[in-house]
Amino acid sequence: MQRRAASLAADRLSDAAGRSSADSGTVQWAATMERALHARDQIGVEDFVLLEDYRSQEAFVDNLRKRFNADLIYTYIGPVLVSVNPYKELGIYGENHVKEYKGEAYYELPPHIYAVINGALTSLVEETRDQCILISGEEHELRAPAGRICSSTRAELVAIRGALEMLLRLEGGLAESPVIVCADSQAALATLASESGSGKTEASKKILQYIGEVCSRTGAEVRSVRDRLIQSNPVLEAFGNARTVRNDNSSRFGKYMDVEFNFMGEPTGGHIRNYLLEKSRVVSQAPGECNFHVFHLLLAGASDELLKELCLERDPKAFNYTKQSGHERDGMNDADQYHTVVNSMDIVGFGSGEQRDVQAIVAAILHLGNVHFQDVDGVSCSVDNAETTQRLAKVLGIPADSMQRALTHRTIEAQADVVTTTLGVEQSVYARDALSKAVYDRLFTWLVRRLNMSLASHDQGTRHSLLGILDIYGFEVFKSNSFEQFCINYCNEKLQQVFIELTLKSEQEEYLAEGIAWVPVEYFNNKIICDMIEMKHTGIVSLLDEECLRPGEANDMTFLNKMTQALRSHAHFEFRLKHYAGDVTYNVKTFMDKNNDLLYRDLKDAMAKSSNKIVQDIFPASELQGKKMPETVSTQFKKSLDQLMTILMSKEPSYVRCIKPNDVKQSHKLDTEVVSHQVKYLGLMENLRVRRAGFAFRRPFEPFLRRYKSLCPDTWPRYDGPARAGVHTLMKHLGFGDDDYSMGKTKVFIRLPKTIFEVEDRFQARKHELVTLITKIWRGRRQRLQYQKFVTGFITRNGPENDVNRRFVRVVRREWLKRLAGALPRSVLERTWPPAPPPCREADRLLRPLHLRWLTRRYVRHLPPDRKYALEQKVLAEKLFKGRKAGYPQTVAEPFRTSRLSADHEPLRPAVLAAVTKVDSSEVKYVAPVTKYDRHGYKPRARWIVATKRGVYVLDVHDKPKLKDRFALENVQLTVTAESDQLLLLKKVAPDQNGKEKGDLILICPHVIELVTKLAEISAEKVPIEIVSESRLAARLVAGQGEGGSAAQTAAPADNYICGLVPQQ
Repeated sequence: MQRRAASLAADRLSDAAGRSSADSGTVQWAATMERALHARDQIGVEDFVLLEDYRSQEAFVDNLRKRFNADLIYTYIGPVLVSVNPYKELGIYGENHVKEYKGEAYYELPPHIYAVINGALTSLVEETRDQCILISGEEHELRAPAGRICSSTRAELVAIRGALEMLLRLEGGLAESPVIVCADSQAALATLASESGSGKTEASKKILQYIGEVCSRTGAEVRSVRDRLIQSNPVLEAFGNARTVRNDNSSRFGKYMDVEFNFMGEPTGGHIRNYLLEKSRVVSQAPGECNFHVFHLLLAGASDELLKELCLERDPKAFNYTKQSGHERDGMNDADQYHTVVNSMDIVGFGSGEQRDVQAIVAAILHLGNVHFQDVDGVSCSVDNAETTQRLAKVLGIPADSMQRALTHRTIEAQADVVTTTLGVEQSVYARDALSKAVYDRLFTWLVRRLNMSLASHDQGTRHSLLGILDIYGFEVFKSNSFEQFCINYCNEKLQQVFIELTLKSEQEEYLAEGIAWVPVEYFNNKIICDMIEMKHTGIVSLLDEECLRPGEANDMTFLNKMTQALRSHAHFEFRLKHYAGDVTYNVKTFMDKNNDLLYRDLKDAMAKSSNKIVQDIFPASELQGKKMPETVSTQFKKSLDQLMTILMSKEPSYVRCIKPNDVKQSHKLDTEVVSHQVKYLGLMENLRVRRAGFAFRRPFEPFLRRYKSLCPDTWPRYDGPARAGVHTLMKHLGFGDDDYSMGKTKVFIRLPKTIFEVEDRFQARKHELVTLITKIWRGRRQRLQYQKFVTGFITRNGPENDVNRRFVRVVRREWLKRLAGALPRSVLERTWPPAPPPCREADRLLRPLHLRWLTRRYVRHLPPDRKYALEQKVLAEKLFKGRKAGYPQTVAEPFRTSRLSADHEPLRPAVLAAVTKVDSSEVKYVAPVTKYDRHGYKPRARWIVATKRGVYVLDVHDKPKLKDRFALENVQLTVTAESDQLLLLKKVAPDQNGKEKGDLILICPHVIELVTKLAEISAEKVPIEIVSESRLAARLVAGQGEGGSAAQTAAPADNYICGLVPQQ
């Protein structure tokens, strides 16, 4: 049985051997996922549902730590993805990873945000169900000690930013800070802050990146939509993001984007909704924080001409709204980012006129912040720096006097009466900042509306599926929690309500569909908190609106008293609200003013006169004609939240929970206290408890059986029955009872993590057994196949000639010629040549030299003359010395030269030759220094040897140049040894040109092979050349002062050339 299974596995391995490299990447990822359960002690579990102690927050955080330390930043809680910001690049994104996750089930690969978006897109296309991805992260600050908060003087409280408080203080609205406490007057100071840095913005970018990569090869129209979707992000970030203490790119608004897809899964359009822009940041920033990016980008990146046109200076410290924090934007290239935003606006479809108007509005807000006021009579004021107001009016196209009057006066219409009053300095400051916030808020809303026009689908007649992406503030608790935190936490309560409802709903639906009995889950239903906030007439929002609209002396304290009376008996009210994530104490100071969001009529009237088209659009004249009281901020927000909840409830949700590991943006550091707090306030433990209420693990029958079938002999190697029956057989064989698992209709449900861990551990042990067997069978099968091919080919080739043989030979010849044509050497130096089969060996023998001659001819034909001459000399040297003289191989690589004189002697050559030899330099073919040995005593003498067509000259240039010898080449014989020495013997066979008899010349030449080759070339190879291997050479000496004799040369040592004289025979 095992051998049969191994044989089948070997077949599969053979089939898989030729797969593409992309497949190998998927196998590698699958191997990573496969190791996850087995290595759970080292890197934690990939799904928190598999934690043994799932009720322990310490165990939860410890699992996060193990994975974070292993650079595994993603972990599941069932279908919910938990992401920890690594604060570094991990290299787990890009086109290759998109390919790996595309079309795969989320449990088949390691946790990743691509798995979430892929699952959503798959359901959207295949099941035509609208999807939404909810990205959230908790907002937190450094831990502060618990303390007592009660009614107290303002000096005992944390100051609340903004000019609204100044106005209230001056008008005597508040003598004390109205903070409600619990019965024992105790409250915990918050442990949270203004932003998270948990990676929500980056997560939404990765989702859009995945969509862009998936549709990167589709049509031009789809690519255009993709580009507009992606390029909308830099625009929104420039106007909606800011640098904060712990996040250089913190989103200061909530965003919900719907991406429309056609039936093929291609994006065709989109729509954006924005929520809760932090417009107070325009006029006031906390220490160490900056204003919205766009102000800094404009000052750093705009051209000098544009800045001059907008009356701006490049230094941010010149403007009140950008210098407050005193924080330098180190590490941020604002100039490059400015050009990126301009390019994005071009791609999205903003015209040059629209971009100019947007820049003018941003510049106007900067100028507005620089307007100062001076007191006139205690109740009125005037503009202190009129030139700033004039610059503001010029940029916006508003009459300067209208702008100044609007900032220092207030007009109130009461029925038929119109009353105009003057404003004091503080009131004018409030009006200035209120206008700045209103202009920026309305500009941001206009930008979103303009982006939606660009992203709108042009195919309105076709049904589109929607993928929603929600990126919004997480739960917030500060040291002092005001109206903004109330709205944000109200939003998170609604989202938590939807999350619990949809999670339980999906669990119940899955259990019902699979026929599994549903076990009721105990959980905190936060509907009671949502009702307390939004209930008609008695809810907090209704009470706040009622107090804002009623006549008489209404302020924050009267609102607080009204809430206390109406909600005193509510179990979750103390104005410390008991939210799902924890208790939050709110400071009602400025609640009413922020809810009213008052902007004086005079300011609206002045802005309506602007020549800037965008300003005209966001401050329409019709707004001044309306008599109806505008809706309060809380009511508008409640309505927008209701719309958002309706949208989310109509879609199938996916969740990404983002966590920051520490407060210092440092990689490889996970702060337990920081992470534990986020786990609590994100409700992750509640989520895990709901998910683990029934079964910890569930998988479809087919992949479960495919993975673990080797553990049971009845299912291995192949189970031919239904997968459900196979899984049941497998679990029974492993010894698990009915309490350990349940069989659904399409999935197996395992109750406890230890059960699936036991199955996985058995599988890991079983693999080692199977690997050895499979390897053995596969190698044997491979060898058998090779042997069978060999036998078949031998029989075919060597059998009697017939049609089969002839066809076989034709095929062999054709394939060999095709192979040869593609692998012929391309250079004369290349020695590769495809081996020839037996029927082609004769052709191979003829083709090799033929092809070599053709390569040589082509090479020689394109040689420059000087190169051709140098190679001809080398060919001649090879002909003379190759295999005959030991020193020849060392000379092959070095080109021959016409002169070997030193740098000092070379300039003297023309004069010496002209004076001594009467030969022009152009006639000289070769000149080199040599050592000549006297015929008597063999004393060495330094000489020059000069070769010309007329003859060979030996010169003495030691003191005064002298001609020492001259002879014609036809009168000499050249003798060299077969060793690697430098000896050259010129044997004279006739008297020299002067008729004198001087005997043979004994020379030592450092370049003897070069010299002999040159002499052979000059003589047209007529000069006799002798290469001797004897240990003795005979030189003829002419009788004179001494007797004739011979010079003896031995082979060793090599440099001992002249050993003595012996009489000539």
